[in-house]
Amino acid sequence: FRYVEIGNEPDYEQFWPSGFSMLYFFQLFDRTAQAMRTAFPDIMIGGPGFTQNVNMKDSSKQILRDFLAYISGRATPMDFISCHHYTNDPYDIMTGLASMRQILSENGYASLPIHNTEWNNDTNGKTVVEQADLRINAKGAAINSAIWTAFQKCGVSEAFFFRGNDTNITFPAFYGLFKADGTPKKSALAFRLFSYFSKYTSGLQLSQ
Repeated sequence: FRYVEIGNEPDYEQFWPSGFSMLYFFQLFDRTAQAMRTAFPDIMIGGPGFTQNVNMKDSSKQILRDFLAYISGRATPMDFISCHHYTNDPYDIMTGLASMRQILSENGYASLPIHNTEWNNDTNGKTVVEQADLRINAKGAAINSAIWTAFQKCGVSEAFFFRGNDTNITFPAFYGLFKADGTPKKSALAFRLFSYFSKYTSGLQLSQ
């Protein structure tokens, strides 16, 4: 293991029920990180996999500020901070992660690496046809290509696509790059293209 991410979307009730306070999660994070640093000193520790709301919504950004204030006051081991983004607009990635970087800088974590540990396009509220376009066909591949390009410009250290394979052949509009039988979707072919581009580490700044 290179990294351990403590937590998963604690600002989302499905993963951190409202009966448990944010302070309780911060305490859990701190104690877990401290214990892991003692037991596994070479592992990179981070988290907590916030939803994109902490980057995109003013009402949620305070959660990020409170989290940073808490771990700073206790010298909690923190090698990276992580978040998730599901969107069909690449500018959400750039503006969201710029906001996170600004808040990190304001709270003494200017150089802390940002990991986007889940990303994909967004099918919420979409029809079956729209979901297929986004998760199976060329439209989704184009959007994911634009998002991947946005990641190159926003200073994120690591970005992890969710996910590799679908879980059921009868649900081909799931998150996967591949259908459950291993058939590649259009986005999987786009990722092959990304692998070619990633071999070239210099970029050109172009203007219209």
